[in-house]
Amino acid sequence: MEAIKATFDQVAQQHEEIHGIVAEIRLFLEVPRPDLGKEGAHSWSTRLSEHLLLLHDKLYCHFRDEERTGFLGELDRAFPRASRAIDALCKEHDWILRNLGSLLSASICYSAGREPENPQLRRWTLSLVEQLERHEREETDLYQRLQYEDLGVGD
Repeated sequence: MEAIKATFDQVAQQHEEIHGIVAEIRLFLEVPRPDLGKEGAHSWSTRLSEHLLLLHDKLYCHFRDEERTGFLGELDRAFPRASRAIDALCKEHDWILRNLGSLLSASICYSAGREPENPQLRRWTLSLVEQLERHEREETDLYQRLQYEDLGVGD
């Protein structure tokens, strides 16, 4: 159990870094995007792309760490009853990264002026951020619930 705790501490630190990036994205999205054809319209999307690329890079490494270095694997071995929940979390990793990649691609195309404005970029970004936050909460909640149940202090 001590190994899982140490690994969780590392995961929790990564979650904090991800929360910082997400907070920056949320703050960025509060500033209205200039209308298409107005000064700053394409640079808005370029800055959004920079934020999304940073998030993608951080998430890719974080998700692979969780899967490969063992946090989720350790949880699965220690708590076989949680296998389905852990498997679902791992599948969400790929889904989140695919959707983030699509969003990043759309924002890059728009910033390069190769495609017309996608009026959904802001909503799409917020939706993805909310899904990511929910995913991270579920992961943390699962770990904490398993710990409490293991100690015999669950519901």
